[in-house]
Amino acid sequence: MKDLILLGAFGIAVVDWVSTAKKNKNIEKFAKPLTMLLLLIWVLTSAAQGNYLGNHSLIWLVVGIGFCLVGDIFLFLPPEVWFLRGLIAFLLGHVGYIFSFGVSHVAGGQVFPGLVLGLSITIAGIYVVRRLVAGLKQSGKGKMSVPIMVYAVVISYVLFSAGFKFLDSAWSLSESLLLAVGALLFYISDILNAWERFVSKFKNDRLIIMITYHLGQFGIALGVINYLAANFSAA
Repeated sequence: MKDLILLGAFGIAVVDWVSTAKKNKNIEKFAKPLTMLLLLIWVLTSAAQGNYLGNHSLIWLVVGIGFCLVGDIFLFLPPEVWFLRGLIAFLLGHVGYIFSFGVSHVAGGQVFPGLVLGLSITIAGIYVVRRLVAGLKQSGKGKMSVPIMVYAVVISYVLFSAGFKFLDSAWSLSESLLLAVGALLFYISDILNAWERFVSKFKNDRLIIMITYHLGQFGIALGVINYLAANFSAA
């Protein structure tokens, strides 16, 4: 049953990509949040079957997906009123993901790779944020600079905490790979979304943003659920 739900979620995501490519807003505004709703149902179904519904990481994963679902809905409403609210919803979704990933248990000798990872993400983030802030000022939306910078810090930490799981012995390679790739794709989607809105548009921008967004969400959910199933399932 749960496999059919996941397959259905991916199928609706494909419908969303096609509607985005064809600029069919009437379908897109339903398909995008429906994908996340089905993903949320899959997560809850998987947890119920594995008897880990009360797990801390599972609860925060549900919180993260839930807020992203709310953000999806907000971003289809008039942007002059709802864009900032949508941004806040996604920000809270990312915070949920941070708590879902939890604290990594890393040996002392592995700290250096973590520092390299953190520095790399920080340098890339600073470059992107500077371009975004410049774009905001040029478009007369300078008041959005602070929220965008806060958001950039949070998504950077999500990416860092996901990548750090490669150094955590509690996570298998496949679990950490799913999580890290998912977080990276979500990070790319967020950056491209802001770039398209505030700096400049690019070819197939909305389609690329939607594909990376959904694949990122699937990767994060699969990574966490696989980890929980391997370590906490009582089924």
